[in-house]
Amino acid sequence: GGWMRDEAERRIGHLYPKAKLPDGGEAKVIAYIWARTVASPDPSVKGAHVPLISSYMLSRKKDKKVWVEIQRGPSIPGGYRFEVKSGELTPEEEKEKHLGTKLGPKQGFRCTLTGDDFCLEHVRKQGIQQQLSKKLMAVVADGGKGRVYLTPTPEQEKVAALDKPTVSELDAEISDYRRSISTQIYGIEKWRDLFTARQMTALQTFSNLIAEAREKVLQDAHASSLSEDSRPLAESGEGAVAYADAVATYLAFTVDKMADYNSNICTWHNSGQKIGHTFARQALPMVWDFAEANPFSGSTGSFASGLAQVARVLERLGNVAVGECHQVDAPHDSYPVHPACIATDPPYYDNIGYAALSDFFHVWLRCSLREVWPSLFRRIVTPKEKELIANRNRHGGSGAAEQFFMEGMSGALKAMHGAALENAPITLFYAFKQSEIKKEGITSAGWASFLQAVINAGFIIDGTWPMRTEMPNKVIGISANMLASSIVLVCVKRPEDAREGTRQEFRSRLKAEMPAALQKIKEAGVGPVDMTQSALGPGMGIFSTYTKVLELDDSEMSVRDAIALINQIREEILGEEDAYYDDHTRFCIDWFQTFGMEEGASGAAITMAQGYNLSIDDGMLAGVFSAKKGKARLISRWDMPREWQPDAQRPPPHWECLQHLIVALEALDGGTTAAAELLAQMDSEAGEAARRLAHRLYDICEKKGWAQEARSYNILGSEFFHMETRANAILQNPPLKQTDLELQEDAG
Repeated sequence: GGWMRDEAERRIGHLYPKAKLPDGGEAKVIAYIWARTVASPDPSVKGAHVPLISSYMLSRKKDKKVWVEIQRGPSIPGGYRFEVKSGELTPEEEKEKHLGTKLGPKQGFRCTLTGDDFCLEHVRKQGIQQQLSKKLMAVVADGGKGRVYLTPTPEQEKVAALDKPTVSELDAEISDYRRSISTQIYGIEKWRDLFTARQMTALQTFSNLIAEAREKVLQDAHASSLSEDSRPLAESGEGAVAYADAVATYLAFTVDKMADYNSNICTWHNSGQKIGHTFARQALPMVWDFAEANPFSGSTGSFASGLAQVARVLERLGNVAVGECHQVDAPHDSYPVHPACIATDPPYYDNIGYAALSDFFHVWLRCSLREVWPSLFRRIVTPKEKELIANRNRHGGSGAAEQFFMEGMSGALKAMHGAALENAPITLFYAFKQSEIKKEGITSAGWASFLQAVINAGFIIDGTWPMRTEMPNKVIGISANMLASSIVLVCVKRPEDAREGTRQEFRSRLKAEMPAALQKIKEAGVGPVDMTQSALGPGMGIFSTYTKVLELDDSEMSVRDAIALINQIREEILGEEDAYYDDHTRFCIDWFQTFGMEEGASGAAITMAQGYNLSIDDGMLAGVFSAKKGKARLISRWDMPREWQPDAQRPPPHWECLQHLIVALEALDGGTTAAAELLAQMDSEAGEAARRLAHRLYDICEKKGWAQEARSYNILGSEFFHMETRANAILQNPPLKQTDLELQEDAG
């Protein structure tokens, strides 16, 4: 790998020249930050290209605010240029600069030259016509003691102006799966369109070097007296050729890892000051301003960084056993090992187009390894037809797609049932969120279809294990309806003597058994966004113990109807939990359910407060509720005093504690540590109430469609376990006060 890096730099290193620093020195470039541009629809500027920018901020670190400003003038080519600035910003100024030229989700952009707005449809039309371009916005260099942000020069933009090389594999079209891929509507239709000319040149150079590296490895293997072997022997893992093939394969993984950080939909993380990768989630979204890595920098996105990651994996895997890999058609073929202990992560209905997305890596692997593993890379792209997802475009409508998924998943699960050990469960990893509002409640098409297949195969859902599958530092970036956890369904074979049940019997067991199960799930650190899905586990565990559940008319209850009933009981349990909160908080919950954060009539507030024997002039409500001139509303958390602390002598309402914890967590100068410090000042009852309340309010927001407000409660609920852990550490080792420090100095 080191030889490959050095050889690649010898061949294309001139495409990544060092940057000039303000002090006259030079530094290695870490990243180039580009803005896509589009011809302005305003005739007064005659189609001049203007930037499409999600954020002007380059660094949001507390002591290192850096941003891009646009300088305009008739003498400037194109009418404007970018200039990098740094210094202090007020929260309002930073919020304004964070917006860029993008107006909001699906709302278009603002023209840099005229100040007029234009719609997203204009951008799409320009993209389809291949009229989108790009302009270098900033350069990030390694200053030795940290990142240095520089205003770009014409020379830096010119050196990147290459012709794209010919890579036949990348001429393949990106599969059209709109749930996961949205680039085609902007004219990014082939895999080559996802890379700049310089990115493609670099990746092709490293990919081509793998064959040369393999020959060097083969020569070294022969020199070390490893036996010569033929390809059939190599595939069985013996001799010099097998050794060379293995090393070449690992090097190809490095190129694939590098590709993940070297596409034109990689973003710049202005908080972490690093390049994000293509697959921040299982999708290919459109990105307006993107970061281009320097493959020779040694930082994120470089060949050396990817190589180190691959090497670490190999070191940790060890060499204790020989693994076997067999490709089978799960719904039809029997398992090669029988009986087996089975753990699987099945497809999630129609949520992710795995085959379409995997082509991103497949095309580069084929470039690197088609001569090494010709049988694996016969196809330019992966096969799609039998992929077990409910793709309505592929199967001619949603009904046919659901039928295809149900039949395939049922067949796969029945095969697992036949292959599974009698005395061990099978575990199914599942994380899916797609809510449908029905008359009978919130159900999930993906869950209903999947769980029906599990039950039809003869399994009981014996338990659910919520497992956090996002890193803690990522949760604050999670949107209101993005899952942070996966749910592991623990399934055992249903006993042959299982009996039928009735709707009333099923409902009674749900009411009796689910409260404890829900509390256990919350204590495990599952965030509010995951609760609806997590709660289905205990509920379906009860449902699946019966061979069938009979409705009042003796018809068989469907899984979809069972999910609706489970959700209904879960909501009833949440409502009953309101008795846990103080009266002031219960009043706030009732008001929030009715009015949200909007104004209502003071008369309504007076009537609602009287139900709890409260007055809207109550001093305890003063910190959370306002009633003036006939209007009343909940006070926004951002309008509450920032230097707030709970009063042990007069405990504040649970509502107030929760809102201040959210402010501490989400503030620009806050985070998990700041929230933990505040939590440490609250008594344990108030902290537990805040956690419960976050789940309760998220549930209200979810039903009302208040996505932004829901996001805050999800973040708090998801981070609470980490906040609580840090709060306990603070209580055990409290920070020294100023007087303590002075006493220490005196003693010294």
